[in-house]
Amino acid sequence: VEESEFLDKVSCIAVARLVSIDHKEGTWGVRLMCDWQLRTLNTHDRTETNLRVPGIRMPAHRVSVEESRIWRDFDNSTDLTVCWRGISIFNICGHEIFEMHDFPFDRQLINLELLEFVWRPRKDAATYDFGMRLVHFKLTTTSMLPTWTPYPAIVTVE
Repeated sequence: VEESEFLDKVSCIAVARLVSIDHKEGTWGVRLMCDWQLRTLNTHDRTETNLRVPGIRMPAHRVSVEESRIWRDFDNSTDLTVCWRGISIFNICGHEIFEMHDFPFDRQLINLELLEFVWRPRKDAATYDFGMRLVHFKLTTTSMLPTWTPYPAIVTVE
């Protein structure tokens, strides 16, 4: 496989941690941590300062960015391509109607609706430059709440 086939294609390994649920108010909170990896063409420029920042776009929910950055991985870079790694931490809040009939045996579904991975000019920018070419995505779900055990996420591509 040629290295050029991997250019600007992004891999994301994510952990979605349920941090809060208020079934009376109908609100929930999730902390999403993403580990990124991608390759770009090696321009042999050691002072690249205009890098894009990984981000997510979720119009139906409130998203705040705690941290989002990428850095050069010199060990996996070659003469043709530069390997980049990164991390992003997002706090996502939303509203959902929780129907509680037989607590704690109820099963609830939190729908994140549209989750779009984008490139932003900086971590807290309201706009985005363009969509990410995400080719690998793995999501693990966990809970910080002792009475809530999450099932694996159902992810669909549109």
